[in-house]
This record gives sequence, structure tokens and C-alpha cells, in this order.
Amino acid sequence: MKVLYFTSQTCAPCKTLKPIAVEVSSETGIPIEFIDVAQNMTLAQSYRVTSVPTLIAVSNGQVKWRHTGLASKQSLKHYFSIK
Repeated sequence: MKVLYFTSQTCAPCKTLKPIAVEVSSETGIPIEFIDVAQNMTLAQSYRVTSVPTLIAVSNGQVKWRHTGLASKQSLKHYFSIK
């Protein structure tokens, strides 16, 4: 499983959430791929991302969970534990 983190350079909530997501990724061993929606519109559209930050967990080509907006470290740990 890996987490796709859809972000934007001008998104303040994205900048707030990023270090929390990186920390949870480090603690759980689940990798994060950061995707700038302005540079990867096609990928963002394929995952129907309409707002950032959006985190989407993908495993074997299937979406396991998705979260849009800010989240606490505890909430992200919960999401990252969903297989």
C-alpha cells in the first residue's frame, strides 16, 4: 500500500498537514507519494480530486481509503492502519 498525497504549492492546509503525514508515514512504514495537482492534472482527475489536501491509499490498484482536508496525527494513524 502507498498513500497518494494530492497537494498544491499555494495550499496552506497542505503545508500544515504535510509534516504530520510524513511523521505518520515514517512511523507506519507506509510510503507517501506527493503529487502537485497543477503539474499532474490528469492523475488528479483520474482520482476525482477536487480539493486539496487529499490523501488516497492505493493497494494493488484499488483505493482503500481517502481523506480530504486537515486531520490530526491520531486520525491519520487510524487511516494509515486501514488495509
